[in-house]
Amino acid sequence: MKTVIYLSNQTVKAVTGQIRKGRVKILAVYQEEAPRLSIVNGQVTDDEAFTKFLKEFWEKHKLPVYPVCLVVNSTQTVVRFFDLPPMSHRKRMRYLPREFSDVERMRDPVYSYGLAENKRFGAVMERGFLGGHLKRFQRLGIRIASVEDALISQLRLLGCLDGLKGRVCAVQILDGAALLSVLWVEDAFLHFSRARIPAQADARDLGERCAKEVSALMQFARAQGIQQEIGAVYMGGLKRDGWSEYVKAVFAVNSMTHVYSLADSLGPSLDFPEGEWELGGFAAAVGGLLSKGGRANLCSQFRKGPEYLAKRRAVFRGLLPALVTAAALSLVAGLQMIRWFRLTNQINRGLDYLSDPQVLAGAARYDCLEEENRILHQRIQETSRILENIYSYPVMSTEIDQVVARCAQGLVRADVTGFQADPGMIQVISTAENERMIYPFINRLAQEKDVFSSIHYTGFEYVESQRAWRLYVECYLKDRAGKEQEP
Repeated sequence: MKTVIYLSNQTVKAVTGQIRKGRVKILAVYQEEAPRLSIVNGQVTDDEAFTKFLKEFWEKHKLPVYPVCLVVNSTQTVVRFFDLPPMSHRKRMRYLPREFSDVERMRDPVYSYGLAENKRFGAVMERGFLGGHLKRFQRLGIRIASVEDALISQLRLLGCLDGLKGRVCAVQILDGAALLSVLWVEDAFLHFSRARIPAQADARDLGERCAKEVSALMQFARAQGIQQEIGAVYMGGLKRDGWSEYVKAVFAVNSMTHVYSLADSLGPSLDFPEGEWELGGFAAAVGGLLSKGGRANLCSQFRKGPEYLAKRRAVFRGLLPALVTAAALSLVAGLQMIRWFRLTNQINRGLDYLSDPQVLAGAARYDCLEEENRILHQRIQETSRILENIYSYPVMSTEIDQVVARCAQGLVRADVTGFQADPGMIQVISTAENERMIYPFINRLAQEKDVFSSIHYTGFEYVESQRAWRLYVECYLKDRAGKEQEP
């Protein structure tokens, strides 16, 4: 939404609206009387009273403070139309002073240019006059985005009136004592004139003066060779009590000319709110909605002046350390923010993964397997200890029999008759016909140190029934005797 404030004389007008897809929609219109003699011809003569009025005006109607377009109607502004070949912005700004070289009363001028209904125009305004308005609004916290002359705003409004398109007609807009008369041909204005109406003029005098300007437009059209007659005149801003006198005066000029209200030219391109407001009286304010601002606008050019730029540079130098610090802190904060977002995303992904039903089921299965693994590990350790204990005991095997048989070979007949696992002792009974054969047998057993740790015997005896000597031997096995391989 955009706000336009129109300053001319005592009556201050404002409109709020927006432009969408080429359609101008006016949301609300406001007007109030400023303190008497606080503003004359667009020039503020009582700054304190007018500033107070502006503040109350803004607060009362709750107007937006940005973006705001300021439209000024004052002789402090000079507007001219001219044809120029295409050129860059810088070259055009250097050229503009030539077009206004005869305007000697301007001190420290500010130039701007633009397009109004396909015609290029240039405008010039005194820097002091423009700066006074801008500073006043700045003190009130209102940001001016563009500054426009009332003439340009009024011409731009005519360009969006659907009832004027394709027609040859005259358009008059009465704004207080200022009368704008425009010769409209097809889709653009061909000629315009401005006149001032004395404040003491009655309805009849007002009608005649306005009709005189219509007559001048008709004469200009004939001089330009326009074949089509001006069959319609659109008037805006005229009060009802002077309407009949105006119609009579125009009829006296040309009886074939019809008179219409400017509001009759409205179409779908402009949506004006209902009420007691008259379009002609707000023509300059409504046209301000079409202002596009930009670097060629008076507001932008004012800010490029040496004094303004010097102040901006001074402020920038003062704020430079703070700006550098803020930039560094912003960079650090940005990096921390990025890192925080990354960690947050990782945490969220981890939480999503952990809350996945398949993951939860796998975790439960893992816990079960872990418990089973612990139990199996304990059982393996116990089994290993049992096996170690088992393999720490001697074992009676054929190896022992073979060792005993080898030791007895050629000497005695030896038989293993018993085995006690706990002490690892085997009992051997040997018989020999000659007692001298017994001692070598004992010596052979004692030499089997890899099998026997010790050999015990108590002596031998002679057995009459067998007619042989008998020997009882206790052979103690080593710990791992008789074991071929440990599993």
